[in-house]
Amino acid sequence: MSKTHYGGNTLPEITREQHEGTLNAVRTYMVPKAMRIDTPNVTTKYIGEAPLGSIESDPVWRIQKIYTLGTVQFFTWADGNEEFDNIWEDRLTLDYV
Repeated sequence: MSKTHYGGNTLPEITREQHEGTLNAVRTYMVPKAMRIDTPNVTTKYIGEAPLGSIESDPVWRIQKIYTLGTVQFFTWADGNEEFDNIWEDRLTLDYV
């Protein structure tokens, strides 16, 4: 790939797919969301995000589980991905990777 010069720096050019992927990631984080945080015990926390107006029984939630073992915190996602396709009400029984 050719290089682009910007401010004296040489930057690699990116493909259209890389550019669109970056824009989609930015859009995902910039969209206003409904948010839930559940701390069922001192070592576990669930964080859920969904489009505004979503109800907890709709399969439109992205759910992260954060848990602590000893001095180490683990950050995992329902179904092992960051997709908005889970039900918040099911957070305690989902598989996290």
